[in-house]
Amino acid sequence: MIISKIELFNWKNFHRCEVGVQERCFVVGANAAGKSNFIDALRFLRDVAKQGGGLQTAVRVRGGITKIRCLAAREQSNVKLAIELSESDSRELCWHYELNFKHTGGGIRENQVKIVSEKVFSGREQRYVLDTYLEQPNANKDFRVIQQFLQNVEYLNVVPQMVRESASSSYSGDKEDYYGRNFLKRLALLNDNTRRSYFRKINEFLKLAVPQLEELSFVKDEIGVPHLEAR
Repeated sequence: MIISKIELFNWKNFHRCEVGVQERCFVVGANAAGKSNFIDALRFLRDVAKQGGGLQTAVRVRGGITKIRCLAAREQSNVKLAIELSESDSRELCWHYELNFKHTGGGIRENQVKIVSEKVFSGREQRYVLDTYLEQPNANKDFRVIQQFLQNVEYLNVVPQMVRESASSSYSGDKEDYYGRNFLKRLALLNDNTRRSYFRKINEFLKLAVPQLEELSFVKDEIGVPHLEAR
């Protein structure tokens, strides 16, 4: 299966957004246009679905719903995310999943989020699956394939912070790191032949985009910390 459509409402800098997605696509735009925010919608659903996650956790690690909700939200302050999953070859709709939530609490009450609605539509059966709880394994058996799909979403973003702050302790350990340091740790675990094969492919495509690049290679410094080195 592949993600074939993404719908966002009041999500970060997207007041309304509906995008059809191909098996391979590229998100292109100026700085601060919302590229990372768009991709974070998929990461958010992954955080809701993964073990030890859930909606409250996914919102909290992003600084609360005020950091998520679009500033253009006026009459409707709820946040909605929806995706369609289709077969990659036939494009036949398999599932439509929609999560709609809003802020609750404040004052003496704890700030949390409350689910307004959660819907799952089965494309094969042409019906809505009721009583849906994506993050509760005992209640989602009819559509657990969606949860498993979202749990496998990966986000790797190799950016200058990784180079400038390579010695920072914030990149150590096994916690998820969106600056790509864990990606290098995973490369370090590969055998030399597999890693060289990966970098041959990486270099082949990088030279199309950056003709002056001679080579990107994987190296370890004197204390064994992995780095990417470019010539």
